[in-house]
Amino acid sequence: MKIVFLIYSLNVNGISKSNLSLVKHIKQYHTDIEVLVATPHIGECVKLFEKESIRVVHYRSEKDLSSEINNGKFKPDLIFIESLFSLAHDRILTLFNCPIILRIHNELPLNAENSNWFTNYKKPETYFKLLYGKCNVLIFTSKHNRVHYNPVLNKFPIKYKVIYPAFHILEDEGNTALINKDMFNILQLGTIYKRKGCIQTLEAFNIFLDNQQCKDAKLFFFGIRDASKSEKDYVKQVEYKIQEYSLRNYVKLYPTILETKSVINNISLLTLHSESESFPLVVLEAMSLGKPIVATDVGGLSEQICPGINGYLFKFNDVFTQARLFQSIYENRYVWKDKSDEIIKYYNNRFNGYNQNEKIIKEFSITA
Repeated sequence: MKIVFLIYSLNVNGISKSNLSLVKHIKQYHTDIEVLVATPHIGECVKLFEKESIRVVHYRSEKDLSSEINNGKFKPDLIFIESLFSLAHDRILTLFNCPIILRIHNELPLNAENSNWFTNYKKPETYFKLLYGKCNVLIFTSKHNRVHYNPVLNKFPIKYKVIYPAFHILEDEGNTALINKDMFNILQLGTIYKRKGCIQTLEAFNIFLDNQQCKDAKLFFFGIRDASKSEKDYVKQVEYKIQEYSLRNYVKLYPTILETKSVINNISLLTLHSESESFPLVVLEAMSLGKPIVATDVGGLSEQICPGINGYLFKFNDVFTQARLFQSIYENRYVWKDKSDEIIKYYNNRFNGYNQNEKIIKEFSITA
C-alpha cells in the first residue's frame, strides 16, 4: 500500500511529532506500507522525516502537487490529510483518484472568518462542504474535538472516528542545562501567543510567589517563534509583564524546541492556560515522564487529565485557582514525585502510542 501524508502544518511541533510517530510505527510494524510526505513547508521539522529515510516533497500550488502525485512515480492508494488547514487550496480534494482520510487536530472557531486568531482561514462549514462526498473518513483527535464540530457534521454527515494521537519524543541532552532540576520548575511549553494564555500563567505565578514566599521556584516558557507580527507583539507584552512584576530572576523565555525530553525531565509540573485546545501532545509527553499537569479544562484536556491522579484542571482566566494549584503541588512536591510511576501507568493504560497508531493503520487498511 502507498500512502501520501499531506501535511500543511508541518511547521507545528505537535503535528510533526504525531505524524513522525505514525511514520516510524509504519516502518517498524507495517513494512508493506510505503509513505510519501507532501508539505508546503520547509525547515527543521522536514529534516525529522528525512532522517527516517522518508521521502518529502514540497509543493507551492495545486499544480505542483498534482504533478508530483498523479504524474510522478508514486501512485497512492490512499491520501492521509493532516488538518482542515491543508484545504487552503479549494481544489485540492479534486486532485486525487483514491480514498481520502482527514485528521482534524484543531478546533477552528465556528465563526472563523470573524476570529482574531484564524483570519487566514474560512469557517469550518466551508471546509466540510468541500469534504462532503470526497472524504471517506474523518479522524478526530479527541471526543471534545468531535463534539465541537457537531453543528457542521449534522449538515454534512461524514463517517468519523475518534482516535487519540501518539507522539514521538525527541531527545537532546543539550537542553538539560537550561533548567536546574533542584529547583521547583514550572513549564509552559507551546507557542507564546494570546490563545495560550501566557500572561495569565505569569500572573498566576506572581500570585503563587507572593503567597508562598519561596525563592526556589522558576517559570519557563518555551515557544518563541519568528512568526507573525501579532505573535512578536504578544511576546513583548509578556516581557513587559515580567519586568512589571520584577520577575526577571524567576521567569525565562526561550524559543520553540523540538527536543523536549531533557527539559521535561527537569521540571516539577507542566502548566497550560489555553483558551482553546484540541488534544495537546505536550500533555502526553509530560505524562509519559511522570510529571503532573495543571491546565485549563478546555478541549481534550479534560480527557487527558484526571484531577488528583495526574494533575488538576481550572477555568480559563482563573489565575487565582491556577496559583493555588501551583501552591498545592509545591507543598506536596515530594508526594507528587512518589506518584511519578502512577502517572506513567495512567498514560500507558489510556494513551499508549502503539495502540493509537494501530487504530489509524486499521482505518488505512479498511479505507484503501
